[in-house]
Amino acid sequence: MLIAGSGVTAGALFGLEGVIAMGVLAPLVAALVGQRWFAVGVVAVVAALAGFVRVSLGPDITVDDVVVRSTRGEGVVASIPQIGPSGPRAVVEIDRVQLSEGDWVEGSGKVLVFFRDSEPHGVGRGDRVQLVWSVTDAADFDPGFRRFVAASDAAAGAWAFNTVVIARGSSPFNVLVDLREKVTTRITSSVEGDAGALLAGFVTGDDSGLSEPARDTFDRTNTSHITAVSGSNVAILLAMWYALVRSGRWRRSIPALLCVLTLIWLYVVLVGMGPGAVRAALFATLLIPAARFGRRADPMTALMAVSAAMLLASPGYAVNVGFWLSMAASAAMVTTLPAANQTTPWEFLGRGTVSLLAAQLATLPITFWVFGSWSPGSLVANLIVGPIVSLMFPVAFVTAAVVTVVPWVGGLIGWLPALGAVTIISAVQSLAGAFPMVRAGALTVIGAALVAAICLAVVAVLSADVQRWLDRLAFRRSNWLPFVLPAMVGGAIGLWLVAVLVPIWV
Repeated sequence: MLIAGSGVTAGALFGLEGVIAMGVLAPLVAALVGQRWFAVGVVAVVAALAGFVRVSLGPDITVDDVVVRSTRGEGVVASIPQIGPSGPRAVVEIDRVQLSEGDWVEGSGKVLVFFRDSEPHGVGRGDRVQLVWSVTDAADFDPGFRRFVAASDAAAGAWAFNTVVIARGSSPFNVLVDLREKVTTRITSSVEGDAGALLAGFVTGDDSGLSEPARDTFDRTNTSHITAVSGSNVAILLAMWYALVRSGRWRRSIPALLCVLTLIWLYVVLVGMGPGAVRAALFATLLIPAARFGRRADPMTALMAVSAAMLLASPGYAVNVGFWLSMAASAAMVTTLPAANQTTPWEFLGRGTVSLLAAQLATLPITFWVFGSWSPGSLVANLIVGPIVSLMFPVAFVTAAVVTVVPWVGGLIGWLPALGAVTIISAVQSLAGAFPMVRAGALTVIGAALVAAICLAVVAVLSADVQRWLDRLAFRRSNWLPFVLPAMVGGAIGLWLVAVLVPIWV
């Protein structure tokens, strides 16, 4: 499962280069540790080809030219609305538009619409809406935003100046969307300013209330991910569940497992089913029942299986930068963080710090590749802010639950989470001004590969999983051990060089 999941992920994300890399590296590692290298190689190549073909032959999403030229559009909201810095957004499947001449004509296409405050009561999946808007074809955006639109399965982006809901949809998901707006409003009413917006981001992912200066400081220190609902939020839900359900026997029962998984998936829908949240929910769905059925949970295998399932089900994730960052950080963390029952609390805290460092290193090549800049302050900021955020998550969840049910209590208890939120914001602001931005410009493929090779080599040294494989190698072929990591890094760089230079020569 680990080889198959890794193969699909490599083929989907890196194309033919990923297929070649899996075809060389997978059987090489298998042969070194005494496994059947030919069978492993076949599985790796077939899985990588499946990922490559699925992304290459994915649906061709287009939009009619009349939609791009229109001033008004009408259609049905096709996705669960999500919240971002620009406010609520959703994919709208258009069926007719109005041109500047005033005529309504047929037009089709999926458009990612940013609603801002154009509809005070919000929109839900299945709603039929009429929009006064400005539309831009995805091909006319810069590469980063073009990937963002494509990852949403849309062919254009639009900004709505006015939205009229013609008919409300009947999707059951809309109940949770309304609940999300209610929870967010109750939190920001109890805790004002950036502190309230940050707490709302912790719980619902809606950090749209952050001021521009605050958002800029989070971006400069690469800590904006703390309000992106992902594995941390799901882990907090599990911790709260286990705190309430104290009996180990009851925890492992089928009804209890179904309850906790239902809770997780309802929460994922509540926050808009972003890639990080979906990944975390699928990950939990694989790991939680493992103990019940007598299986040893292997986090890396589960993570790769989840990655493969997401890419096969929705090829748009292959161009989603959020998916890239989430997978890279998660892979680094699960391979460097051992099981809690294998270490003392102090050792676990130390490994937790190492895992945060590994996550930063794993995402560094992507940050340089996509954004062309990076701040050394991000390492310090995440190591300082990370533990505080872990403590604040449960406080924010409990506060949100209380103020949603009993709103008037917010004025009495809001000071406690506000204190933690202000501490986080102050720390990030201080660190944002203390470190300069390192700007690399647009990296070539070779430059990005070299940065990735260095970072992955460091992560490998920190990795508990890599150490386990090296122990197996030492048992089989101890005289080869000093040459393994240099050979793998050199081989990976060589494959990238061949993949880049051969098309140029040909």
